[in-house]
Amino acid sequence: MSLKSLETYRRRYSQAGRVWKSRLLDEVCEMEGWTRKHAIKVLRRRVRRKSKPPRGRKPIYGPTEVQVLERLWLLMDQPCGKLMAPGLADWTTSYERHFGQLPVKVRERLLQISPAQIDRLLSPFKVQHPRKVRTGGGNVHLRNQIPIRVGPWSPETPLGFLELDTVSHGGPTTAGTFLWTLTATDIASGWTLLAPAWGCGQHSVLEAFEAMLQRLPFRLRGIDTDNGNEFINYHLYTWIQAQSDPIEFTRSRPRRKNDNAHVEQKNSTHVRQQIGYDRYDHPALAVPLRRFYESYERFRNLFIPGFKLLRKERIGAKVRKIYGERMTPCERILQHPDTPPEIAKTLRELRNRHDPIQLSREVQRHKDRFFEEVRRRAGARTDRLRRAGHGPFSPPGADTRPNSTLAPFVTTV
Repeated sequence: MSLKSLETYRRRYSQAGRVWKSRLLDEVCEMEGWTRKHAIKVLRRRVRRKSKPPRGRKPIYGPTEVQVLERLWLLMDQPCGKLMAPGLADWTTSYERHFGQLPVKVRERLLQISPAQIDRLLSPFKVQHPRKVRTGGGNVHLRNQIPIRVGPWSPETPLGFLELDTVSHGGPTTAGTFLWTLTATDIASGWTLLAPAWGCGQHSVLEAFEAMLQRLPFRLRGIDTDNGNEFINYHLYTWIQAQSDPIEFTRSRPRRKNDNAHVEQKNSTHVRQQIGYDRYDHPALAVPLRRFYESYERFRNLFIPGFKLLRKERIGAKVRKIYGERMTPCERILQHPDTPPEIAKTLRELRNRHDPIQLSREVQRHKDRFFEEVRRRAGARTDRLRRAGHGPFSPPGADTRPNSTLAPFVTTV
């Protein structure tokens, strides 16, 4: 059936009554061999009418103006019409210097065009030239290669899986370069390592990580970090891939600090409660801070017991937490069934070489020297050296309360 005949049948079908519609369907089905349902669908479609010329004014801006607008829009970094219209006079003059003189009428039309008309003429080109939005610091491809660890750690997690995080020592501002602390804690034992880093760059964090691994008493099996660029970068990723023993590299969910709850807790007890929230922006402070961290690591890991959550039980609306026996990280490693005998022997010798009270005094001495260096470098005010309470390792002069009593092992030697 020709298109003209089909339009005729459609017009007759739309104007016919019930009886004549049935006869028209019989006729069409017999001619074309269609089923009745298909014939109904075809004849129900709208009848094509002759196209009428568009109403309204004729278009003022032709393809020449549109081409110039598109080129100028791309050169101006794709602004909207309201921002593009005020600068068209200068940009048109520059356009003529670089691409040749424009016709007088084209130039006049470009200078009198409205912002709304600019947006209407450029609407198809905004689809062809979408803005490139770069997110994630350029490491989106690398993020996709590092799996996300979801859910709590298993109670049977073996030794060697560390949670990593960084602590800023920039004070009230992040401008410039200052000291950072890299914190790593083992999930199974609670063994915690600390290392200062000058800045939060990829190289400095990797150097601090390699330095603290030399004090790790067991083999590294895996690391779990947040989504910061100090961890999600090709320097750390390549270093992990180059190791002879396989190391699992996972990351937490974005903007979920509780996914790294173990190391976040150590950030509070091991870092903030010891050296506070002030700004330490002199590289000479890294050496006394490193010495303090090394002695403080031995103190906490060898002689300070800690909790270890075994499981949670929900009773109605309440959650009951069941903790294991309170013991030091060193004891947890010694009692772990996967601990090799040579590592256990080394840990026992290390613990036997140190006396708890003597080690606490050594920690205090290193901390005093760090804050003396801070005062000498004018890195922080004396009355603001520590904002986090008055613990056993507060800096000298931090406790100014009358008749204050400190623990007996705080005595400086």
